[in-house]
Amino acid sequence: MYCNHCGGGLQGDSRFCAACGKPVAGAPPAPVARRAVQHLRLLAIFWIVFSALRLLGGSARIASARWIGRIGDDWLNGWMAGWPIREILPPMLAFSGAWTILAALAGFAAGAGLLERQSWARVLAIVLAFMALFSPPVGTALGIYTLWVLLGSKGDEEFRVSRAA
Repeated sequence: MYCNHCGGGLQGDSRFCAACGKPVAGAPPAPVARRAVQHLRLLAIFWIVFSALRLLGGSARIASARWIGRIGDDWLNGWMAGWPIREILPPMLAFSGAWTILAALAGFAAGAGLLERQSWARVLAIVLAFMALFSPPVGTALGIYTLWVLLGSKGDEEFRVSRAA
């Protein structure tokens, strides 16, 4: 027999689940795969750490854009005067840094939401996972892990069960 709320195993004719403490009602449902329940906390922590790294990277890009903008003319010292490094590179770096910081903030939200088992966090984490696939090697690994945990054959059901627990 299995708990209606968390999917944990029950002992004989128990009236309360030993894992979550909730009362057992009626016939137990079929056992639910526990992949999401087992990996959700770790996944949330990974998203928070990955987002912290992204925040540092985005901040460094913005700082680099300002640095290159200030010393671009002195650095080139008249050499390659036809190549406008000061006009092209800083805006590109600033845009890339701002985009990275926005992605980091979304990752922080996804990690915090996954820790709290919020339904919107599952959707946000899946979207961010697809975007992270293009950030090798760490982002790709995190994206694959996120998709494996949240998009399994019964990923939505597992997530709902873990929210009820």
